[in-house]
Amino acid sequence: MKGEWNRTVGYDIRQMLYEIFRDIQYANRQSDRLAKIHWLEKFQADYSVLEVQIDILYNERVWNDETRAEISDIMLSIGKQLTGWRNKT
Repeated sequence: MKGEWNRTVGYDIRQMLYEIFRDIQYANRQSDRLAKIHWLEKFQADYSVLEVQIDILYNERVWNDETRAEISDIMLSIGKQLTGWRNKT
């Protein structure tokens, strides 16, 4: 059961990453400020869901401290970029 759950959460995370990438691509292609803000807000919401999924994996002991630290560094970098984009727009 746990292995099946891990594959399901892993699939969900992969799908969320695709959505986040798409959101950023759409935001970057928008010339209209409101449309750009729409996609950045969607990115922010999807990013928050991804953070929760990563916390779940850690809390369920699917990932160890080292893996979580590596992922956290990447997520922190993405979060800083998101803040920069929001402030610029």
